[in-house]
Amino acid sequence: MSEFDALPEPDTDNAKLNAFNETWEANLAAKAAEEEATRQTMIEAAKAEMAEWEKQQEVQRESKTSQNRQEEQVVLEDIEREMDPENGNPWERVVKLVEIKAEAGEGELDVSRMKSIFLQMKNKQK
Repeated sequence: MSEFDALPEPDTDNAKLNAFNETWEANLAAKAAEEEATRQTMIEAAKAEMAEWEKQQEVQRESKTSQNRQEEQVVLEDIEREMDPENGNPWERVVKLVEIKAEAGEGELDVSRMKSIFLQMKNKQK
């Protein structure tokens, strides 16, 4: 005789346990459906927000591209005007291309003499 023989036989027809399990399964299914509906709503909202963001980025990109083209056109026109030999002193073009006011930093070459020569040449041509 074993110790388990003294235990009562399990009741396989337990109506309360079956009713609880059915209620619990129904609640789980309702919660799962509610979560799925909420998830789908959030996915749709995220897609709409992402589409709006992409549209704003495209507008911003087009605006920036247009602005860059206009600025480039102005720069190209300036270069064209400066390259015209009838436009005056060629040293003015050189001085415009060199950063005259910048100071040499630590570990950099001192180019102040070169800058002063450029300025002298520019002023001599006038």
